[in-house]
Amino acid sequence: MTEQLNGKLKEEIKAIPKEKLREIIQSNPKLLKKMKNAKKKSLKELKLAKQYIEGFIDSIEQKYEDLVWYARKPGDLKLSQLLTEDLSLMVPAALWKDEKESAVWLSDNGALSAEQTYLKNPDEYKPLPFDVWAQEGEEVSGFTWPDGSYHKDIVKGALQQLRRVEKENPTECKLLNDLDEGQWQHGFNSGCLAMVRHVRAIIEEDEWTIDNFPFLDT
Repeated sequence: MTEQLNGKLKEEIKAIPKEKLREIIQSNPKLLKKMKNAKKKSLKELKLAKQYIEGFIDSIEQKYEDLVWYARKPGDLKLSQLLTEDLSLMVPAALWKDEKESAVWLSDNGALSAEQTYLKNPDEYKPLPFDVWAQEGEEVSGFTWPDGSYHKDIVKGALQQLRRVEKENPTECKLLNDLDEGQWQHGFNSGCLAMVRHVRAIIEEDEWTIDNFPFLDT
């Protein structure tokens, strides 16, 4: 019944000429104030909703950007227990006093081959600082350049990023490093990233994106 009355009232208001309707509203200060307040409230709610949607899209896009980036980087030290929070590497204590020898040990044996041994006997290992092992044991990180050069600062930043992504997305990173699930998971993450970017482009009214669907890019 209420819906019928509201519908009838709307039709009656629509039937009133615009000039007459404006005159009625302006001659009624209370009604005019009420309408202005309703408009302000509506605009405020719309702004809040837009901010929420944009924030949600930002967070989802950042997550899948991180995961796609992570999957494309060398896996030598991914999820490694040998790599500490400050990027030191755990090496046998017997070699620790000779920093160069420790770095050579890492390069020759590889961090992954020492992983299980370290987990069984952690007390026999000591942390070798990044600035030390990065000078001689660069192959341990898995990062290489075609011309044979080595960029320690780039490697440091990349390893810090790897650690951050792993900390924020432990389940996803574990799946990405799984021999059976990794490829599928990377494809899924790439698809999610492309979808989020497409939605953002539509919200921003990018006509090229809409016209060229389903061309997506990560």
